[in-house]
Amino acid sequence: MKKWKVINTEIIPKLEYVTKLSFGEDGLSIDLIDEQYCTYIVNLYFGKVISYRCIDEGDMLFIPYTDEESFLSYRKSAFTDILFRLNGDNYFHEIKKTTGELYTARKMNHYLVVTLNYFIDIISIYGIEISVENLKTKEKQHIQFDIQ
Repeated sequence: MKKWKVINTEIIPKLEYVTKLSFGEDGLSIDLIDEQYCTYIVNLYFGKVISYRCIDEGDMLFIPYTDEESFLSYRKSAFTDILFRLNGDNYFHEIKKTTGELYTARKMNHYLVVTLNYFIDIISIYGIEISVENLKTKEKQHIQFDIQ
């Protein structure tokens, strides 16, 4: 059973992105800029998160995800999709164990952002705001993605 689900493939252009990650009192925001043409900026705003980790893809000595089948399948397609929701992976269980009963009344969600150089895991009880701007036409798209 695949435990990875692609999120919002229709709004995010399938390109290779470089990453700018911002984290502070306002929450976690990830800006993605397409590397080749510098045409699109994608902003993923997670708000206040429980936890996140950022791994340089070149530094991974092993596959850090329990669902190797999904990982290898998406890697084979060069991760043309970049935003996923994971179900029951190691990082999720590690954070659930660390937070104990604190978030049992609310459902924690495990998201994964895959870019040209990074794997970014996010644990949150909230959804994601996704904004995409075409820098050439100045056209902007915005959606709120909620998971309950």
